[in-house]
Amino acid sequence: MRKYEQIGRLLKTRVRHGDYYLNEVPPERALAAEMGVSYMTARRAVQALIDDGYLFRQSNGRLAANPAISAEDKTIQVAVLLIGGILPNWGSYELEAAARKAGVRLRSVLANHWEDPTLIDAVNSFNGAFLFPSTTAMQPSTQVIQKLSNARKPVIILDADWSDKGFPSIQPFPPTALAGAMDYLASLGHTKIDCLNVQPIDATGLLRIEQWQTWQAQHSALGELFNLNFQGLVYEMAHAFMKARLEEGYRPEAILCITVPAAIGSSRALCDFGIMPGKDVSLIAVNGEEVAEFVRPSITAIERASLTPPLVKCMKWLAAGEKWSGPLNVETDEPQLVIRESTIPPRLASH
Repeated sequence: MRKYEQIGRLLKTRVRHGDYYLNEVPPERALAAEMGVSYMTARRAVQALIDDGYLFRQSNGRLAANPAISAEDKTIQVAVLLIGGILPNWGSYELEAAARKAGVRLRSVLANHWEDPTLIDAVNSFNGAFLFPSTTAMQPSTQVIQKLSNARKPVIILDADWSDKGFPSIQPFPPTALAGAMDYLASLGHTKIDCLNVQPIDATGLLRIEQWQTWQAQHSALGELFNLNFQGLVYEMAHAFMKARLEEGYRPEAILCITVPAAIGSSRALCDFGIMPGKDVSLIAVNGEEVAEFVRPSITAIERASLTPPLVKCMKWLAAGEKWSGPLNVETDEPQLVIRESTIPPRLASH
């Protein structure tokens, strides 16, 4: 097979799979550089695809894919929109598992900020979108939310509750989950439960802190809030912060960590000072992130249930193109508090 035919076959595959839904078809010189061929070879390949109807040249001279041919691949295309960050640990494999069950193809799309035009372009270019907003401390403006509401395709929110804004939302950790963890610590006899957050405060982190504060108020508890709102390596920050506090004489009774990296970093610092989680202090995390059971001591954590069933439900809804029916808070199984080595009644504390 000649070089231009090889390039043509590759470009046809890209067009059929919808690879140019958002991205422009590269001009011939860019294709030549990508493929390591001469400009004339790339131009001949492009002209062959124009003749076959896969590509066409716009009035401005730029190449574009024939949307009718892109649509021949009947697989539903769903965008996973990330706002200035990455998916949580559960996101990638749970979404992929659900996509396989639902017969959907996922496309990750990164928008650098809420006003990035890529955001609305991606929603309108696919059959629908999952939007993960919790990776940024900034909140979307009213105008952005309105644009998402008015988009031609539906949007489902992951790891945050936008039901009050009219969007179906999947929350792995509903408000009741954290209260259950606090109740457990109280049942052990703890009366002072501190709260530690070392990550940029986003909608999810803010909700968890508010839940801790609500529980504190309801039980007239005296725990301290350490909200560092740090941008960087959270394990190191948690370790450095806890080390500094311990050097100042801080001796915790129980600590609720907003994330497991905060718990792991804190645990290391406590151990450095001879204060053992599960022996001298109780340590608990929201979301074990599949690592809490493998550290030593293993960390008691709120563990989410599988999200594959509700994700499959949402993907099938996106594929059907119908109006959403039922509660906007998509039903998920309750997360479970998994008791491990890091929690202990205060009467056994030795420090």
